Amino acid sequence: MTGRLGVLSERVSEELSRRSGNKFVPEAKSNGSYLCVNVCRIERGDYKEHFLRYPVKTLDGRELGLMYVRADFCALYFDGHRRIRWPDDWIDPYPVFINMAKITGDYVEVEKGRDMPLYFMSLAYYAVDVSDEDLIDREDRMKSARFIPAIVKDFNILLRLLNEVCGKYEIDKSEVKLEPYFFDCSLRFNTSDMSDDEVVEKTLVRAEALAELRRRFREWLPSEERKRYYEDTMLFPEDPFRRRIRAPDATPAEGFSWSRFEGRPRLCKIENASKHSFVEYQKLVKYYDLDGNRLRLARKVDGRLKFIGRVDRRGRVRIDETELRKENLDRDDIVIAVDKRMKKLPKFPLEKIEFLKEDFPEMFK
Repeated sequence: MTGRLGVLSERVSEELSRRSGNKFVPEAKSNGSYLCVNVCRIERGDYKEHFLRYPVKTLDGRELGLMYVRADFCALYFDGHRRIRWPDDWIDPYPVFINMAKITGDYVEVEKGRDMPLYFMSLAYYAVDVSDEDLIDREDRMKSARFIPAIVKDFNILLRLLNEVCGKYEIDKSEVKLEPYFFDCSLRFNTSDMSDDEVVEKTLVRAEALAELRRRFREWLPSEERKRYYEDTMLFPEDPFRRRIRAPDATPAEGFSWSRFEGRPRLCKIENASKHSFVEYQKLVKYYDLDGNRLRLARKVDGRLKFIGRVDRRGRVRIDETELRKENLDRDDIVIAVDKRMKKLPKFPLEKIEFLKEDFPEMFK
């Protein structure tokens, strides 16, 4: 590697390898930046022998860490009968460390790495899809908790651990970038006017902080406490994994039917929802706001709302696309609105989700 950034990436990769026991290698990008890649966690062809593969079979026949394979989690549970094996599926027997660090001329961003997909757990246990944007704000999480309580608990645990490690390593919260959809986050800091030694040291500190966060979060995932929260609030336990996807390397499940997941509920804030999606996904999705009210497209006519489309016997809204051409959706008179006449999404009673009392005490008053 040549140039200042190339030399920095080599120094950082070497030190990360030494501290973690994983192997980090520098990679040059076309835009002039460099990556320090953990090839134990991110597969690279030249370093296949270092890549950590799951599940790990033990001498007594157990399989550990199946939830961490890089395939689609839905494909893992494709037959509809494979339930999560607690704690084995969540145990990571390998040393846990970050995925990578990105070095540019202006900043460094250290990435923890993805730990699990939000949608899988949400669909598997609650048959509800959810937008990751709706977990960032505390009030939004409190509302969502009435429909996906254990998911919200997971995210609250991640945020609490993140707060603790930032305090321990004296990292400003302004550096945090969250990716709720995969319970991921990164730390990004400005490197203007820093010496090379300062850049290396600050990068290593943030790598240690995120490694500790990841280790502690992965200790939470297989816990008996977490298992209890999910299983005590599971909807339709006789059919735990309801999203069946035709994966290229999977055999179709017995009795497979697209109708199984047609019309699945999706939670979203009105301001975050796309009007086009109400037409494009009308057969698959029923949209609800964070209070469980049904959302529909409507047209403003003389100061009143006229809802668009017809409701079929299964509660799905059918919109004639020839009547409402997609290019018209961007007009100001077409909006997303609550239809109070339609059935609301049922909420969990508070007595079922008392494990969230410490997180949201005001919800239980």
